[in-house]
Amino acid sequence: MPVSGGLVASDGLKNSLAEVNCESLPWNRDNPVGNAWTAKESILPTVGQARSTIESRTSTHWKIINPLVRNRVGQPVAYKLVPAGNVCPLYHKNSSQYDRGGFTRYHLWGTVFEPDELYAAGHYPNQQNGQDGLPVYSEKNKDKSLIEADLVTWYTFDTTHIVRPEDWPVMPVESTGFKLLPHGFFDGNPSLDVPASHCHAKKSVTPEFGPDDE
Repeated sequence: MPVSGGLVASDGLKNSLAEVNCESLPWNRDNPVGNAWTAKESILPTVGQARSTIESRTSTHWKIINPLVRNRVGQPVAYKLVPAGNVCPLYHKNSSQYDRGGFTRYHLWGTVFEPDELYAAGHYPNQQNGQDGLPVYSEKNKDKSLIEADLVTWYTFDTTHIVRPEDWPVMPVESTGFKLLPHGFFDGNPSLDVPASHCHAKKSVTPEFGPDDE
């Protein structure tokens, strides 16, 4: 049950796409107990290189960055795309599903905006055998730069449904999805900036009860 869609611009129309993977650091004097790790960020510079698959061991996620806008600590503002449950397709490479659902070959694709490139599976997915859709968009523009570009980010999320008795006679639900989080847009946690309660007090107050309150 694959689903794919594009994302909005990140504080402007000149965006870049980065892949982030977490990795352990070497055991040395700077890492004396061996528990240090880092998040390694790599810019995906061209359309042809912006084809990415999730690696759960490195907590793969992506950032849609505006390098022209910086926050108070000097980092570019961004949205972080964090996968939830996701899988790879199980159909054979020689099957018609593989051709028609070519967008499922990678979890994330990056392209430059083109007004006629609207559908991940192409205009008529049931009547084409790989001549339309995301793989074609990506291949024909593979050398185009994605640095400060009018970026379109395509994320595909999927689920593998193994039938169980509880699905009969009507399947209840199968859940998947992702998170899209602001990364560096705010100077702190914006949810903490709330006004104090109108009835707050700086000291404990014992309520007074009258006979009518009992």
